[in-house]
Amino acid sequence: MKRRFRPTCPLVCLCCAILLICLSPAGIGETVLTEQGIDLGTASVHWPALAGMEDTEAQSALNRAIRQACRAEDYTARVAAVMDADPPLTLTWEGGLSPDGGLLSCAMLAEGPLESERIRSVWYTVNLDLNTGEPFTLGDLFTDADEAFDRIGEYLEEEILPEMSAHLMNCALTPLPDGFRVGPEGLTLYYPFSQLSTLSDRAGAVTLSWGEIPEDLLNLSEGSICDRLGVMRRLGGDADALTETLAGGGLPGLPCTLGDGMEALVSQYRLLCDPDLYDGGRYIQLEDSRFRQVYLMTDALREKGFNGSTLNGIRCDRFALYGLITGRTERAEALEMLGEPYATVTLDAEAAEAMRLTEGTSDYYRCGDIRLRLHYDSGDILASLFLLP
Repeated sequence: MKRRFRPTCPLVCLCCAILLICLSPAGIGETVLTEQGIDLGTASVHWPALAGMEDTEAQSALNRAIRQACRAEDYTARVAAVMDADPPLTLTWEGGLSPDGGLLSCAMLAEGPLESERIRSVWYTVNLDLNTGEPFTLGDLFTDADEAFDRIGEYLEEEILPEMSAHLMNCALTPLPDGFRVGPEGLTLYYPFSQLSTLSDRAGAVTLSWGEIPEDLLNLSEGSICDRLGVMRRLGGDADALTETLAGGGLPGLPCTLGDGMEALVSQYRLLCDPDLYDGGRYIQLEDSRFRQVYLMTDALREKGFNGSTLNGIRCDRFALYGLITGRTERAEALEMLGEPYATVTLDAEAAEAMRLTEGTSDYYRCGDIRLRLHYDSGDILASLFLLP
């Protein structure tokens, strides 16, 4: 599978025009990402917006680029005509700024009667270097874009495609799409509906953790996009950073926190499959790409429905952060980094089956008021990470 990256996205052309305005590096100052939008009846149109830049002219140009990239003004103009539509017209977004505040990477999802009564689902993405006003491309993440696209494409087809439902209407993971976003969870690829769609008829996406992308593919040189994103720091061992990050009750890149209401999470991110019972509760899998191989833990008080249920735990079988990488990290390495756990439990076949785990060993640590459970398989390789109250 050979795919040479070509920046055909309209946003790329638009941002090249912005350079006529941003001829010198834009002073990013104390840049923050805010939200703008409108709600009218059932319609809701919201998009990201930059604020706090020292160069206000550049900020205005960049915000105009964001609006045009996701057709925010077109959808805002349409809300009055579809304010009572069911399903509604919506524009939502996800993403943020890099740790240095100099890179913007966001994805916007438009759904509903976007142009006519026909219901559609469309992803838009925007990736900008705020220091220059220039866009960065998917190829900019790698030392050799062609090789990276080939190897990532092979991984998608060999490892991820078999996980997907046989009932999907559209399920082609290659060629790689032009739309992408980078963040703490890794790289997310956003597909046209005609290439990949979900069971709930949304345009599809695939999220790869930084640990799933071979390190030799990434351009990690000083000043590179990956360097500014802090990819190596996120993959390297850092017990203090790990504890501080997890103490908030959430995992980087996942839009949920312990204690959240399950009904709202299921409504927004859709069920991937029926809940699975484990000893003491239910595992919930959601359709959003960020929740691939992530199991949300809640009560088993009812067979169906989530009214009144809360997020009691997060189990992640696909994780890469501060030295903990599922499928790669050895227990001895984790013990050296984190020290001795406050508790260790060995799971035999029966106990493992009750929790839908492999036989092995679980170590427990404290992250503030949060408990971190690391479960290793019989070969002492990290298989699952749990975040518990």
